[in-house]
Amino acid sequence: MGEANHTINLFATQSPLVQSVIEQEGVAFSRRIYVEKKYGKDAPLFLTVYDWLVGEMEKRVPKPQGAEYPYWLYENAYSATSEAGDLLKLQLPREHCLFFDVYDWNKVLALRFIGENAAEEQRFQQQLADYGVRRPMDVMLSSFYPDLKRQLLDSWQRLFRHHDAIAAGLPHEAQSVQAAVWCLKKEWIQK
Repeated sequence: MGEANHTINLFATQSPLVQSVIEQEGVAFSRRIYVEKKYGKDAPLFLTVYDWLVGEMEKRVPKPQGAEYPYWLYENAYSATSEAGDLLKLQLPREHCLFFDVYDWNKVLALRFIGENAAEEQRFQQQLADYGVRRPMDVMLSSFYPDLKRQLLDSWQRLFRHHDAIAAGLPHEAQSVQAAVWCLKKEWIQK
């Protein structure tokens, strides 16, 4: 495999503060406390999902000392600019990334089921309705539905269905690629 297959170009939007840390220290790490501050009263919802992702990411991408939470990178600048801050173009080794489809990640953020297809997702929605549950969020944030919660969490493993192909630089079926990385390094930023 050539050098081009070992690296990938991705985009991120970061605050001037994060960029200053990268410039001064050569690396920046995201922290749980930053998520708590950013999302305020909605933080418990995001922490539930982010904590799950951190546990899964540790299984797939080595976690460097000092890392707590991931940074988000995107395959195109358009997706990255949906966040506040300045756009960065990065070139980094693929092995530092956990890859997934943006649309699947949005389902996880909404505490929704990720099916193999739309019909499977509809069947799960019907199962919720049969139990009298209005929203998947009600399953995740309560202890009343352990079987439904397990099904929902198991479905989230599909978030990583494109990871191996993208990591290897192979064709994949992800609609829009997003990546999580443990840190941002100065050497990855393209001028």
